[in-house]
Amino acid sequence: MRHILTTVTLACLCAASPALATPAPARPPALLDHRTLKPGAVLQGDTVFSRAGLEPFTATVLAVMEDFLAPNEDLVLVKLGGPAVDKYGVVNGMSGSPVYLDGKLVGAVSYRFGTMPREPIAGVTPAESMMALLQHREKNPRKLTQAGPRLEGYGDAVPIETPLVCGGCSDETIAAFGPRLRELGFTPVRGSGGATGTRFPVFPGGPIAASFVDGDVSISALGTVTYVDGDRILAFGHQFEGMGDAEVMMGSAEVFGTIPSLANAHKVGRAGAVIGVWTEDRLVGIGGTLAQRARSVPFTMKLDRSEVLEAKRDLKFNVVDDTGLGAVMAQQAFHGALTNGTGHEDLGTIHLSGAVTLQDGRRVPLDDTFSSVPARTPTVSTALHVGEILESLWRNPFERVRMKQVDFVVKQDVEPHLGMMVRSGVDKVRIHAGETLRAHVEVRTHREGLKRLSVEIPTDPWMEPGVYSVLFADGDEATTFDRDAGLVPYPQSLDEVVNILTHRRRGDHLYVFLADRVKGARVAGQPMPELPPSMLAILNEGMEGPPAKKLARRALKVMSVDAGMMILGDAETTITVLAPRVR
Repeated sequence: MRHILTTVTLACLCAASPALATPAPARPPALLDHRTLKPGAVLQGDTVFSRAGLEPFTATVLAVMEDFLAPNEDLVLVKLGGPAVDKYGVVNGMSGSPVYLDGKLVGAVSYRFGTMPREPIAGVTPAESMMALLQHREKNPRKLTQAGPRLEGYGDAVPIETPLVCGGCSDETIAAFGPRLRELGFTPVRGSGGATGTRFPVFPGGPIAASFVDGDVSISALGTVTYVDGDRILAFGHQFEGMGDAEVMMGSAEVFGTIPSLANAHKVGRAGAVIGVWTEDRLVGIGGTLAQRARSVPFTMKLDRSEVLEAKRDLKFNVVDDTGLGAVMAQQAFHGALTNGTGHEDLGTIHLSGAVTLQDGRRVPLDDTFSSVPARTPTVSTALHVGEILESLWRNPFERVRMKQVDFVVKQDVEPHLGMMVRSGVDKVRIHAGETLRAHVEVRTHREGLKRLSVEIPTDPWMEPGVYSVLFADGDEATTFDRDAGLVPYPQSLDEVVNILTHRRRGDHLYVFLADRVKGARVAGQPMPELPPSMLAILNEGMEGPPAKKLARRALKVMSVDAGMMILGDAETTITVLAPRVR
């Protein structure tokens, strides 16, 4: 029924505007065996470069490169032509554009060759290879080739890059997360607002989106439809992210125009309503259906700048429930919403509260404070913090995590609340075992000058006399000491992952460690007393997993102080512990 409505809608649009091409026929085209192609054969292609609709181009066959992509996976080498191609070349977002010979589908334009080539040379993924994507879920006996690593370098065939349209994202968001997204094969570009909710027509040669984020902020990869058969759709002609069995939101899309560039010509557009799900992401393309919907995780963000602007704002968006890309897209969406909602100040402080709630009811808190630090704004630090927690949950090796919802409350202060450690000390450098040690550290604040933070550390009466260290650390340094001292075991279950995330070190706390200088070891993630070298060698010989690692020192006591500001730095003071007093 959806296919019929789509065809009717497109037919109406074509009647109103003769610039639009004829809609896809009721029956999909027959396939042509690419192995019968001869050099010089001229294929006819369609794609959308602007709101004018489908524009034709030609693809002259240069060669059929056998086993080029993988064993039994060929690539047809072609030279593109036509007025639009002469103007733009091989365009990012063109992936999936169908090419035909005598009305039969040959395949999809999907690869480019070299950097800034002098001619528009492209690769076409054969249609019969892509067809296996639709048949896979129907228990087709053909084994599908999983996507491999992306190729790089001059002269290599690389998948045509996919514009990642970021609606509601700022320039700061693109600058902060663009490098990581480019590593994944995307070209991040700004889009207009969040997802529109408009259902745009779907037809071969027309735009289509793989939507990672949908709502007040939207992030969607823009490509081209290759083939439509009822509710089943093929697109791109190359791997998306190589997920294999996928579950990514399929969005309708609109192309506004194409930006010409020798190095990076790309389509500009926006995602529309979510209309289905992409279920296959493999070497030869992506495939999906209009008949289903993908799971997603609802995010709610409450922005509060009431003390400054007397304004509060709630934002909602859905993030794809994907173990590979979910965290990357979530932190980009979070940063986009954050900068647009709280302002773009490089200075200031963000107080974050909220939690990740799993389907079984377990919660991981997100509470922390982030202020301006060298080379990192508080908005970037907050987004990275959120992304790291989500990635730890999604990518845990023990079981598939299903998130029920993610809720944030963000409060912004335009003043930086930051303290740098400058000196530390104790009230006595010599104490008796069993006495309480009083330690302090002075921090230089942004506005208040020097401020002293103090803590009392009880010692145990059975401590051996000797030299000990009092270590003062910020959240990052405390985490490093935890790891080196064996205080954080390697998790053995999802419960332990949740526990570690729940009790992680915070940036707005001061941590004080009382540590001895007895060498120890961490075996299978657990701290142990000092072991002789012969025992360490025996343990490492037949051990599975991380080897036994010698520890620099052992933590006897750990105290924390809520500093009320973000703390940076570390310091150390040495004390001598004497035998207990005789009473």
